[in-house]
Amino acid sequence: MSQPAGKSSWTKGQVGSGRLPAHGAARMICYNCRNGYRKAVISTSLRRVYLLSPHEFVLEELGRWLVQPGIPTERIRLAYSLTPRPGRVGATQGSVCVVDACFPPVATASLVNELLDSSPGALILVLAEQLSESFAFPLLRAGVKGLLTYAHARRQFLPALTAVSKGGYWVPRVLLTLFLDTLLSRGAAPEPARRTSLSRREQDVLDPLLLNFSNKEIAARLNISERTVKFHVSNLLAKFQVQRRADLILQSFQAQSLSPAVAAGSPRGPKDPSV
Repeated sequence: MSQPAGKSSWTKGQVGSGRLPAHGAARMICYNCRNGYRKAVISTSLRRVYLLSPHEFVLEELGRWLVQPGIPTERIRLAYSLTPRPGRVGATQGSVCVVDACFPPVATASLVNELLDSSPGALILVLAEQLSESFAFPLLRAGVKGLLTYAHARRQFLPALTAVSKGGYWVPRVLLTLFLDTLLSRGAAPEPARRTSLSRREQDVLDPLLLNFSNKEIAARLNISERTVKFHVSNLLAKFQVQRRADLILQSFQAQSLSPAVAAGSPRGPKDPSV
């Protein structure tokens, strides 16, 4: 079994910690990188991290990164097989499951699906050597919230955990754009991820936003100014608790694909292999 790409970067560098003066409950992690110190604020919304891998050195290294911010962790050593079984993970709100995708793609997808079936509240971040469309799209369709390569793990692991634990996403921008383009090429926008109180104008803006219209296109469609559109988009992102409009589209699609009406006959939603 070959070691993950970028593994050497996991065992080099120094990690320090300190406290932010204006945030008593937050922690700051500094990485000694070639470009200087990189700081990542770790949100206290991150309750627990479950690390799942068949490799002891991966579990140890990831666990070591979580010591300084004081994040509770549980290491789950998986058997290396085509049908890895995660067991029941008691993931609570604000907890994240980190899956080491060193398995074949089909086995990784099976592991993620079983994890989500047994622990519906799980928020999943997947670490992999490469993030190809054929590998990533089925995982995003299944409900994965974050995708990260081994090579970028040292710098991005903690910020990714924070984003995912708060209900957001951590997906490379280009990959997310390609995925959304594939979804929206079908011509139908997903339903909003959760019911929330919207004004009539916010609903008017939301409909084309979920079709990935630009602010300029929405303004022309509704005969309002781009500044007004930006105002309503900001309110919508806040109400749905996401940072980016792409996150809102993905969140809405995942919620729709996992709903009973859509998922009838399939525990993880639509089977269209084109996505």
